[in-house]
Amino acid sequence: MEILGEGLRSLSAMLFGNAGLAEWRGVIRFAHVAAFVLWAGPAMGASWFVYAAAWDRRRQPDDDELLRRERWVRRQYNRVVVLEHLAFAALVVTGLMLAEAVDWAYQGQTWWRWKLVLVCLVFVPMELVDLGLSAWFGRVMRPGPVEGGAADARYERAARMQDLFLRATIPPVMIGIPLVLYLAVAKPQ
Repeated sequence: MEILGEGLRSLSAMLFGNAGLAEWRGVIRFAHVAAFVLWAGPAMGASWFVYAAAWDRRRQPDDDELLRRERWVRRQYNRVVVLEHLAFAALVVTGLMLAEAVDWAYQGQTWWRWKLVLVCLVFVPMELVDLGLSAWFGRVMRPGPVEGGAADARYERAARMQDLFLRATIPPVMIGIPLVLYLAVAKPQ
C-alpha cells in the first residue's frame, strides 16, 4: 500500500509540482464532487435502462417494437458512457490535485487507504475495460441504413458482451460507489 501511495505522490508532484494548489482547494473539491456525480450517475443509473430494455426484449423476442426500443436505449447509453469516461478521468485528476493540495496529509489514514484501494484496484481497471468495450459497442451499435444479416449478428454479439459486462460490473459499482462516498464523507478511522 505504501508503494502505491508513494507512486501516486510522485506522479502528482511531477504533474502539479509547485502549482500552489492549496489556494484552490475549494474549487478543486467542487470539481471533484461534480466529476463524481457525473461519473456515478451513468455508472449506477443508465446501465439499468439497458438492463430493463434487454429484459423486456428477452420476454418477447419476436416483438419488433421492443427490439427497436432496446437498440435505441443501447445507442443512447453508449453516448452517455462517453460522459462517464470523461468524468472518471476528471475524478482521478482532481483527486490527485486534492491530495497534492493538502500535501498528502491523509496518506496514513485508514479511510484514505481503503478509498485508494477501491479506486485503484476496482474502478480504474473496470473503467479501462469499459473504455475499450464502449469504443467497440459504439461502432457496432450505430444505426445503419439497412439493418440485417451480418450487421444484426455483430449487433447481437455486441449486445450479449455488453450485457455480460454490465452483469459483472453492476455489483461492484452498486457497492463500491456508496462505499467510496461514505469513506470520503465520514472519514472513519
